[in-house]
Amino acid sequence: MILNTAVKEDELIRQNPCRIPGYDRYRIPERPVATVAQVLALAGRMPPRLSALVIVAAFSGLSWQNAAKEKPAAHKAAQGHEAEATGT
Repeated sequence: MILNTAVKEDELIRQNPCRIPGYDRYRIPERPVATVAQVLALAGRMPPRLSALVIVAAFSGLSWQNAAKEKPAAHKAAQGHEAEATGT
């Protein structure tokens, strides 16, 4: 960016020595996005325990890892009771 300014605006140098021809014109195709109806249809086909996760992940912008990382407090409590019962 600094060298582009030196070339175009300040006219201190004739060309940017760091420019690679063609690399300033690449296009990244837009990723397809599910519609609201598609997300809700997918959530409806999921097991009940995953339905909310699909909706949260789709509409919050969280990555799959971040959306699935935290377990609900009720689930954590149930795991604690299972651990006490099994002695683990």
